[in-house]
Amino acid sequence: RVREKYGSNLDIAKGLAIVVSAPLALVYLMLSFLNQCVRKLGICHCSKKIEEESDEWKLDLVTERTRKQIQVFRTWDRSKVYTYAIYWGIAFMILQVIVAQLTVLFLSWLIEKTSQLNLGAVTGIMVGIGLAMFLLPPVPGVPIYLT
Repeated sequence: RVREKYGSNLDIAKGLAIVVSAPLALVYLMLSFLNQCVRKLGICHCSKKIEEESDEWKLDLVTERTRKQIQVFRTWDRSKVYTYAIYWGIAFMILQVIVAQLTVLFLSWLIEKTSQLNLGAVTGIMVGIGLAMFLLPPVPGVPIYLT
């Protein structure tokens, strides 16, 4: 149902999920590997027993659930998803890092240009510019407060 409604946009959401959860996914894979090792060795009696119906269980490095999730991940169009993940990373860099640096640069330039004006003019300019910048979502508030 979700695929029918949002099918063309799912790769964009998957790209965001890759960017956000990649470090956690690696930790998840390591924990699944450790869990499978404990099951194979039979160290802990309270862990779920592995069904030894075939020799395939000996070759599995991760749990059955993780293996199914990896198989679903392999069905994705990974080149498209990774491309969208790169776009998400670029957007993050632009909105969080570059805009923050440009804000500080702009405000320092503004202070330099208004240093020769009287107090009333500087106050009016700073209130107007500060209010306009405060209303822009990507602009960080801390440099505006400090100027």
